[in-house]
Amino acid sequence: MAYRRFVSYIYEYSSGKKGENRGFVRVEVKNGICRMGFGLEIVDLPEKCRIRVLGIVRENRKLLGIPLGEMTAGSGGIRGQVRFPEQQVGSSPYHMEQMGGLLLVSEGGRQFATQWDDEPLRLEWLDEWKPKQERDSKKNHVENHMEHHTENREEKKEPAKQFREIPEGRQPESVREPEEQQTKGPGPGRERKTGSRAVEGSRPPGQRA
Repeated sequence: MAYRRFVSYIYEYSSGKKGENRGFVRVEVKNGICRMGFGLEIVDLPEKCRIRVLGIVRENRKLLGIPLGEMTAGSGGIRGQVRFPEQQVGSSPYHMEQMGGLLLVSEGGRQFATQWDDEPLRLEWLDEWKPKQERDSKKNHVENHMEHHTENREEKKEPAKQFREIPEGRQPESVREPEEQQTKGPGPGRERKTGSRAVEGSRPPGQRA
């Protein structure tokens, strides 16, 4: 990027709505370095209150807030400067040409923002950008938590019932008849059916009817 210098005014935002003008930032890009000098009149901030500075980059429909540094409030407001390489905004892979504004956040959560592109500034869409290593760590933590939860649910399930295999042609013990009953013929006085005729119990061999 060629030499560039401009001033952008900073406004306080409350519940996503733009409020009063609170000061300005002077941006200068020169020799591959971007310098930002801040001057804000915010007398109701406590002294030594830390102010985080985030560069705003648009990613699809979301806004990414990239940490650039910190400043400290004084008795008359905020005076300070941040600087970073033109080709690397903070520690992100984005560069200065992709940045469309700034967000300042106080320790108490107050927000002050400015923009120099023509897109709507919707701070409720903003997510703070995290380095890849930190994002991967959070992702792994979530996956491990889900895996542990699944294991706990499986442990609570009732164990499957065990079935004994029965050899082919053999009846289970619960339905088999006692051996005595299987080998005994009909007793005295019992009738045995043969076809449709009833025959009396067995007689000794050679005895005639």
